[in-house]
Amino acid sequence: MKNNDISKLKQNANKGIDNIIICGLGGQGNILASKIIASMYMNTGYHVKSTETIGVAQRGGSVISHIRASKIQNIASPIVSDSCSDVIFALDYSQILVNNKLLNNKTKILFVQDTTPLNVTKNFIPFNALDYCEKLNNYKISNILLIAFAIKNEILHFKKEDLLIAIENCVAQKFLDLNKQAVELVFKD
Repeated sequence: MKNNDISKLKQNANKGIDNIIICGLGGQGNILASKIIASMYMNTGYHVKSTETIGVAQRGGSVISHIRASKIQNIASPIVSDSCSDVIFALDYSQILVNNKLLNNKTKILFVQDTTPLNVTKNFIPFNALDYCEKLNNYKISNILLIAFAIKNEILHFKKEDLLIAIENCVAQKFLDLNKQAVELVFKD
């Protein structure tokens, strides 16, 4: 069987399943972002499986979160297969390149900067999170900003209220106001 045939089989097996990847480096809020997205799916009636692969994350190494969600079927594996991601949230440029095997010609790539990385042009959606971070005086909030941007632009099929509920459920009390402000700022623009 040729690679093309295998890819088509994988894509058919993934019909009805949303396959989301969040990739970044340790300390960028990747795991929190995956918990928030998984929470939104669960709160809206989806079956969800998620997992993280964590390298030397505490030292700035790769962190990759896989989220798979479906309303119509139970999901066997939490791992998104090669060439099967629907959306990739990239918190770091290098991680787009590291995870390019997960891309297909329909994958939407959201990136926290407004520059287009080399070799990545198709379905690339830049977002200048740094401008929002400056307004909030906090540079660790880009993960939440990127999720809000994806919802506002209908890349993720949730409402702002779904995100705010997930934040309430997943974020530590002392950071709730900052995260809610970030969401409101994105939806205001």
